[in-house]
Amino acid sequence: MLVFTTHNIIKDPPFINLDLLCCRNLLIYFEKDLQKKLLPAFHYSLKPDGLLFLGTSENIAQFNEHFALLDSQWKIFRRKSTKQSFPSWPRATSSGLDGVIPLAGAEKTSRKTTKKKTRQASDQTARLKQELQCTREQLLATIEELQSANEELESANEEMATSKEELQSLNEEALTVNVELQNRVEELRKANDDLKNLFDSTRIATIFLDKEFRVRFFTPPTTAIIPLTPTDIGRPLSHFSHSLLDVDLAAEATLALRDKEPHSKEVSSRDGLFFLMGTHLYRTTGGAINGVVLTFLDITERKRAEEETSRAREQWERTFAGLGDLATIQDVDMRIVRANQAACQTFDSTEENLRGRHCYELFRGLAEPCPDCPITASLQDMDVHRAEIEHVNLGKTFLVTASPIFDEQGKITHIAHIARDITDQKRMESQLRQAQKMEAIGALAGGIAHDFNNILMPIFGYADLIRNALPTDSPLLEDIAAVISAGNRARELVQQILSFSRQTERKRVPTRLHIVVKEVLRLLRSSLPSTIDIQPDISPESGMALADPIQIHQILMNLGLNAAYAMRGKGGILRISLADAKIGLGDFRKTEGMKPGAYLHLQVSDTGCGMDESTLERIFEPYFTTKPEGEGTGFGLAVVHGIVTSHEGHIEVSSEPGVGTIFDIFLPRLPSDHESATKAPKGQTIPTGSERILVVDDDEEIVRMLQHLLTVLGYRVTHFVSSPQALQAFRKNPGEFDLVITDLTMPGLTGKELTRKLLAVRPGLPIILCTGYHAEISREQALALGIRDLVIKPFTMEEIATTVRKVLENRKPPTGVPLPPATRKGRKN
Repeated sequence: MLVFTTHNIIKDPPFINLDLLCCRNLLIYFEKDLQKKLLPAFHYSLKPDGLLFLGTSENIAQFNEHFALLDSQWKIFRRKSTKQSFPSWPRATSSGLDGVIPLAGAEKTSRKTTKKKTRQASDQTARLKQELQCTREQLLATIEELQSANEELESANEEMATSKEELQSLNEEALTVNVELQNRVEELRKANDDLKNLFDSTRIATIFLDKEFRVRFFTPPTTAIIPLTPTDIGRPLSHFSHSLLDVDLAAEATLALRDKEPHSKEVSSRDGLFFLMGTHLYRTTGGAINGVVLTFLDITERKRAEEETSRAREQWERTFAGLGDLATIQDVDMRIVRANQAACQTFDSTEENLRGRHCYELFRGLAEPCPDCPITASLQDMDVHRAEIEHVNLGKTFLVTASPIFDEQGKITHIAHIARDITDQKRMESQLRQAQKMEAIGALAGGIAHDFNNILMPIFGYADLIRNALPTDSPLLEDIAAVISAGNRARELVQQILSFSRQTERKRVPTRLHIVVKEVLRLLRSSLPSTIDIQPDISPESGMALADPIQIHQILMNLGLNAAYAMRGKGGILRISLADAKIGLGDFRKTEGMKPGAYLHLQVSDTGCGMDESTLERIFEPYFTTKPEGEGTGFGLAVVHGIVTSHEGHIEVSSEPGVGTIFDIFLPRLPSDHESATKAPKGQTIPTGSERILVVDDDEEIVRMLQHLLTVLGYRVTHFVSSPQALQAFRKNPGEFDLVITDLTMPGLTGKELTRKLLAVRPGLPIILCTGYHAEISREQALALGIRDLVIKPFTMEEIATTVRKVLENRKPPTGVPLPPATRKGRKN
């Protein structure tokens, strides 16, 4: 039985009949007298042979007759049984007869006395033996305790030796760390010295604040604005006043922390100084924002200089604002009093000759003020007025500013008349509007191209399927060929629209110019009136040039439209020819600056109105045009000249008024071996396969066509018209497909987004991206997304078959995702 209770062993009566009494490390806290009192009480509490468990530093002292030692190491004692002692009665008091020995019975008395003494001696001997036995047991217990203590001391000594070695190791590490810390402290001290010298030498007042806007540090010039001392470090900024006017430093610091970006503003102080106050973020080395830095750059001298300059400029602008403009000072009757050099040069006169003339007479050749004259308005309301005025006799447009000049009484005495020539600006505005129109046309063309190419896609696909399904002697092959030819013409028309709207990439590639010329001829025939007879002379055997087909297209369209403009109304003949040409040393007078060699000669001529010599000299200048305002930008032939020059070519023009104009363009021809190398091999069969392909396109007609086409080629096809559903199916079994063909523009998930999610599930998955408008994504962008190839709609059966085979043969198995075996059968579609 186990009983828990509160018991005071000193005051309370002891328990009885205990089997075990554990009193470890308790007696050492009591005095010896109290120990002598408690040990008999422990003996009383225990049963016979009960156990007493003391601490390692405690013993039973002189109570060996009560307890026997069982285990010296753990100080376990067994209770001994003791005899009960009875009190002895006191002896009787002696009388005077003690000294008298009666003779009668003396022998008997002697024997009793001897027996008594013998018994006393025997009792004393027994007591001595008992004390000796107790002493021997105590000595044995002491010896065992000493042996145990010795073993503990030896163990402690070994532990101390180990601890000593560890302490020595720690001491060595501490010494090393201490050296490193000293080096770091030295580096920090040097950096601190450099920083302190930097701050002491700078003239910029700077104060560093923590997030609670407590002062962390400040430079000496700061004290001129905020009265700070070194003991103010750690105090809030709000505890200090400053000399700035209408500035809340705490609010500026809060704004910088809120916006997470620096701010700056000009401020002034009560003593007339000006500062450029900057509020910057205090960033730690880890990039965390840990406060704000306020800087105050003294710009007083600069402000005063600006004010003086501003006053001088204001006076000057009221007299002659802008020396490049036509500036005159006129009286209230609009007579010129003064004129600047620009006005004199414009009117090819001197200031003396201009003085006294009316401005409306000089500028517009009128006898009375212009109805929209800003001077009249300024004289009426005494304010500054501006107006755009077109001066027909000068052929220019001016932005006229009229600013009244007052005397001390506030009366208008003169008018500052500033006329700024904005002819070029108006022309550029017109060109900008034209460019914006072209941009809108380009955006429209892009949308048309995308939709039209998607429409053409099923036509090409099903036509190819029918052609491949027909026998070689079928009369329908010619009909299908006509359908495919019409589709190709439609595809070329889309490309021409994109070229016209400048939506295609500009790359110089080996190009057969006769193909580009034929495309332009088809477009010109549909664009020009029937009164213009187009006569082509194109050599199909002409060579190749390293050129941008779109820019060549642009050259021909520009020259063709210019020729049509020259023949407007009466009509005429437009001739376009292309042939090989060889330039030798003897031809240099005609083609000055050209290197000898092989060229392609492109000529565009018309029977229009022609041009005179002065026009021919400026024909390639930007902004120069012979067309009325609003009909031409003046950039067309300048762009043509720039394109030809960028192709390392040469352009010449000859013209005769009333006869017509001829443009000759020479472009370097590529070597014949390069031309033969670029010819596509013929007679190749359409590649096939048996892999598993996932097709995704939101156009159901295109999906069905691709599914049919790829199935004919031997592939196993799974198709979806919903990109989210396709992604869900792919995630269920990523290893099911060998290739994914996806459209670019789709609802839900675009082709780009679907590609990212597919590759996140299965890295290295071969993907082909299809688009009907390749300006939406370049090949480089597609490759960067992880797409293996980019296919432009509409494409033929041969094109998609070749692309699929190329991608599949160059694929690399993704790590961790097993490819499906070639023999595994797919589910039915």
